[in-house]
Formats: sequence, structure tokens, C-alpha cells
Amino acid sequence: MASAVFALVAGCAQQPGQPQPPAETDAGIVSVTYADPSRFTDALAHARPETNVQRREWITLLCEHLAERAAPLMAPGERLEVQILDVRRAGYFDAKPQAGSTPVRIVSEGSPPRIELEFKRVGSDGEIIQIGRRTLDQAGFMQHAQRYPGDSLRYERALLDGWVAQEFGTR
Repeated sequence: MASAVFALVAGCAQQPGQPQPPAETDAGIVSVTYADPSRFTDALAHARPETNVQRREWITLLCEHLAERAAPLMAPGERLEVQILDVRRAGYFDAKPQAGSTPVRIVSEGSPPRIELEFKRVGSDGEIIQIGRRTLDQAGFMQHAQRYPGDSLRYERALLDGWVAQEFGTR
């Protein structure tokens, strides 16, 4: 079933005029775009030691995850267009790591993930069914990430899962 969903969902893309992320797939039921990840709160705060390529890699993974989760919840002929506006990943990096040490992300209840997005759900007749802007955050986020143990994006994936289920229901 997962391969059928991939055939139906769109990959991630940045805004026009921005370099395209790797591994873009054909357009379909769900289209997820994102703004420049170097301007995300995640890139500007907490002194995260990442390159732009690394940021595009994890935002692309989140876009694909969102498309995979939302696609089965769309009725035949419906389209969902999502634009990720901002991301703050869970946790932070130590501002003064020891010399020569590998940076480690420290996650606590006091450093929850937050994702800001806009979306539009369009019916098969072209009429807008639903439109909105949401800021996703979740109290007790650490307990909700158990579905993705060992995944560096487990908190953000769980946050997106919760939004998709709340906004569009489950099947």
C-alpha cells in the first residue's frame, strides 16, 4: 500500500525561485512546499550546527512524511496543498560544546517542536473545502513520539501525525 500512496502524493518543493530539494516526486493528491529552511526558527536559534543541505534533507523527510500521512485521508479527486512556513525542532544544542566533541541535541519537555503551516484542501470540483493556517505544538510531546524510536525526527513526525489526524480524521 505504501508504494501506491507514493504514486499518489507529491514530493516536497520550495517556493519558486529557490533551489529544489533532492528526490522530488511527481505531483498528485498532496503537495507540500516549504519556505527557505535557513530562515526557519530552527536554523536561527539554538546555534544548530547544520548546513543548508542538511536542513533541506530533514525538511524533505518531514514533507514526505506529511504527504504519506495525509494522502489516504483525502477523498478521491481531492487535493491538499500544504506550505510549511517555519519549523523549530525539538531540543537544542549546547551553546558551548567541549572542544572536539560531536554536537548533541538535548531534548526536554521545555524544548518542544513547533511547526507553522498553511493549507488548502480542494474538492474534486475545484471548490475549496478547507483552508487555514496552523501553529502545531503539543504538550507532553515526548510521550507522543514513541511510534518512531531512534528517529531523529520522531518528535516532529508525531506532531505532524497529530495534526493530520485532528484536521482530517483517520481511516
